[in-house]
Amino acid sequence: SVMDRLAEDESKLVREPICKRKKLTRKIVEKLSEDEEPDIRLCIARRKSLPKEILENLAKDSDKWVRMEIARRNRLPDEVLKVLANDKEVEVRLLIAERPNIPRNVEQILKNDPEWIVRFQMKVREGGK
Repeated sequence: SVMDRLAEDESKLVREPICKRKKLTRKIVEKLSEDEEPDIRLCIARRKSLPKEILENLAKDSDKWVRMEIARRNRLPDEVLKVLANDKEVEVRLLIAERPNIPRNVEQILKNDPEWIVRFQMKVREGGK
């Protein structure tokens, strides 16, 4: 289709408006979620709903801003939360620690975080215990 071809265009200026469209096929969303341009992947990370596999891939993205966008999503599968709780960037881990509901195994990871701010946030969650 025309959309498929536009999603594969060599110009970011062509691909970027495509990722902002409300209705896209799963194939196009997958393609753009693996785009070489971080801005395109960030645009996909901001989509209202994404398949679990794409969430998992974006949670491991090379760009910290993409991973932070995934960490801000309301609902995430436990596996994605676990990946983000082990992220190399403290900002990503802190976003997970600030979530209202996280599974126990993710809590344990964050309670033992190397950064004091993440451990502190976990104490705040427990009411300072």
